[in-house]
Amino acid sequence: ERPKEVVTYFIGLGLPFRATKLDDERHWLKRAWTLQEIHPNPLIGGLTVKQQLTEFERSRSSKGGDVDEGRFFKALARAIDFAEDDYDVFDVLHRMRMRKAESELDKVCGMAYLLKSGTRSTLPTYETDEDAADAWYRLVRSIDRQYRAELFFLFPAEGTRKGHRWVPSWEQIQDAGRLPNPGSRGIT
Repeated sequence: ERPKEVVTYFIGLGLPFRATKLDDERHWLKRAWTLQEIHPNPLIGGLTVKQQLTEFERSRSSKGGDVDEGRFFKALARAIDFAEDDYDVFDVLHRMRMRKAESELDKVCGMAYLLKSGTRSTLPTYETDEDAADAWYRLVRSIDRQYRAELFFLFPAEGTRKGHRWVPSWEQIQDAGRLPNPGSRGIT
């Protein structure tokens, strides 16, 4: 069960909030792990609740304010919207392909929490010496059967890895020009 609210520090634990370096690929909102760390009700470390509400309202309107802060709060609002949505496997893959990470392994492992089954209590371990392709197959074996079915029925090509033709390889996912329509629940 998720907590009602989570305090999130975007620029460092205990530091006052500043919307800076938004174009830096290492910014928190562009990182692979952000997708699993975002919470629908974040308390922004370094801002009072009143400041947060004011900034969110300002970011969702066209009214002035600091340009970087406006961009930050709009990006944060999009991430929160994703955290609240009912998403399919291709929506998660699509969003992860746009993220930055130290390695492809971080991207694969960053999806584990998002794709976990409601009935399973464990996630695949993060093995730092494993390559992304092997981690991908371990992840696919652990995810909900709904997500596996989406991969099997909706990805436009059979897998390239021997013994795993039913699922696209991590390389195929990364190289695919376009994934099946994110957000369309094609299988029920």
